[in-house]
Amino acid sequence: MNKRILLADDNAVNAEVTTALLEQLGYEVECAYDGEEAVEIAEEEGPFDAVILDCQMPVLDGYEASEKIRALPEFRSTPIIALSGNDSDNHEKRAEQVGMNDLLVKPILLDDLRATLNKWLAT
Repeated sequence: MNKRILLADDNAVNAEVTTALLEQLGYEVECAYDGEEAVEIAEEEGPFDAVILDCQMPVLDGYEASEKIRALPEFRSTPIIALSGNDSDNHEKRAEQVGMNDLLVKPILLDDLRATLNKWLAT
């Protein structure tokens, strides 16, 4: 059975590209377009093997969504990866503060995505 990834990105093009990359790596992807939708999907369709959240989204940003998802019992140890348009220390610190495990910087490269997921989903 393929590993399942919950992806949230409010930019439809970015979501489509990231989904295609994840599927190319053999993952099943469930996509949300804001943080609130990501929390709802996590509650209704979880658990997932990993969660990837864009930091800047409407309704709930990736940080707020991460806190809510992390509070769900089945997601306490699930890897949550932040997506950001830049790699500033602020994003990295904030991601760590809310319980995110890692940070990927856009545009996402296939090799970076593979390495990050392999790091957290090694079996």
